[in-house]
Amino acid sequence: MPVFGTSSSLSASGYGFGRSLQSYEISPSTTYVNEGSSVTFTIEAVGVGNGTVLGWNITGSVNASDFVSGSTTGTTTVSNEQATITLTLANDATTEGQESFQVNVTRPDGELAVQSEMIFVSDTSIIPAYIGTYLFKSPRNFKGTGADWTIPSGTTHIYVRTSGSGSTGSITNNSYTDGPGGAGGYSKGLMAVSSGQVYKVAVGTIQNNGSRPSNGYSGGFSGILSGPTSPTAPEPAFTSYILAGGGGTGQPNLNYAHSYSSGRGGAGGGNSGQPGDYVTNKPGSFPAQGGSQSSGGRGPTNYPPSSYMGSYLKGGQGGGGGGYYGGGGAPGLQGGAAGGSGTIVNATYNPSPQFQRNTYTGNRQSVSPAMFTPDYYLLGPNPISPSPWGAGGSGYNGPYSTYSANLNRGNGFVIIHCFRRSPVTGDMPSTFTILGTY
Repeated sequence: MPVFGTSSSLSASGYGFGRSLQSYEISPSTTYVNEGSSVTFTIEAVGVGNGTVLGWNITGSVNASDFVSGSTTGTTTVSNEQATITLTLANDATTEGQESFQVNVTRPDGELAVQSEMIFVSDTSIIPAYIGTYLFKSPRNFKGTGADWTIPSGTTHIYVRTSGSGSTGSITNNSYTDGPGGAGGYSKGLMAVSSGQVYKVAVGTIQNNGSRPSNGYSGGFSGILSGPTSPTAPEPAFTSYILAGGGGTGQPNLNYAHSYSSGRGGAGGGNSGQPGDYVTNKPGSFPAQGGSQSSGGRGPTNYPPSSYMGSYLKGGQGGGGGGYYGGGGAPGLQGGAAGGSGTIVNATYNPSPQFQRNTYTGNRQSVSPAMFTPDYYLLGPNPISPSPWGAGGSGYNGPYSTYSANLNRGNGFVIIHCFRRSPVTGDMPSTFTILGTY
C-alpha cells in the first residue's frame, strides 16, 4: 500500500521567487518478509530533481544486526523522479520471534519526507518455537499430589486446550426413564510461564474436581490451577488460570406421575454453565442456574438460595457441575442440575488466530464443536464409551434397562503445547511431538 508525504520548497528565478510542489510516495514490495529475504522500497519523488540525495533510517523492533548491511541508515539518489532502497534481512540463528520495522525517508534538509507502512519479519532461525506436547487423559484431582506438573526446561509459554467431564444421567435404578447428563465445556488459551514452575493439571471425572453426587454424578472441571497440595485445602486457596466446566446431572423418574420436567442436565461452560431443564408447567418455576464468572449457580424453584448452590471450584449439592464457579444442583423431581462455568481469566492475549483464548459451553449431552481441533485426535478414542471425550451420559435409561453410570459419557482432558517463545502464526505444527502422556 503506498504511503504519501508532501512538502513545499522555495525556488529562485530571474523573475522573482515562486513555489514548486514536491510530493513523495513509498511502496514496499512486500509487507511480510522472511529472514534471509529482501524487501525493496520504491520512492516516487515528484518534482524532485535528478541527483537529489535522500536519506533514510529504520525504526521498529529490529536493530542493525538484523540486516546483511549491518546498518539501519543510508542514502538513495533520485533519478527520473524515482529512487529505491533494497534491504536484505540477515538469516541468523538467533530465535527472536516476529519483528517489525518502518523506513523513514528524509529530504536533503533532514526533514521527514515520507514513512513506509509496517514491515513484518518472520523468524526463520534454526530453533523452532514449538518444543512438544503433553497429553493428560487420566483422572487428576486438583487437590492431590498427582496433579502437580513442572514446566519443562526451556519453556516460556504453554498453549492449553481442555474439556470438562461429562455428567452421568440420573442413575436411579428403577423402572422410570431418567434424564441425561450435561457435557463438559471447552476452553483454550496461552499462558506465559517459567521453567521449573509447578502448576496443578486437573482432569475431571464424575468423582473429582467439584463433582457432586446426587441421583447421578456430575462432571468435574479440567484445566490449569496453582495452589497447595492438600486434600483439605479450601477452594479459595487455589488460583484458576484456564478451566473448562463439568456438566450437571439429569433428573430421575421422568415418567413418574409427579414429574413435570424433561430432566436434562446442563452442559459445562463456557463463560456460564448451561441451566438444567426445569418444571415448565408450574407458574413461577425456573431451572437450576449455571455457574458464572463471579458466582455459583443456584438451585431451582422453591428452594432457598443457599440450598443446592454452587461455589468457587465446586458444584452445588444435588448434582451441580464442577467449574470455575459450580452449577446449581437440583433435588428430586425438580429438573436437571446445571453445569459449572469455565474460565480463561488468567490466559495471555495473543493476536494470532492459532493461539486465541476462548471458552465454550456445550449443549446438553453434546460437547462444543470447537473442541475438535487437529490435536484433539491425539487423545485417541474415549475409553469409556463411543461418544467424544467430555460427552454427557445417558445413565440409567429405563424402563427396566441395564444400569450403567457411564453410558455414552466421557471424562475430561488437558492438552498442553510447550513453546520456547511467545508463539506466532505458523508456530503451531501440523505434526505433533508427544513428550508425555498421563
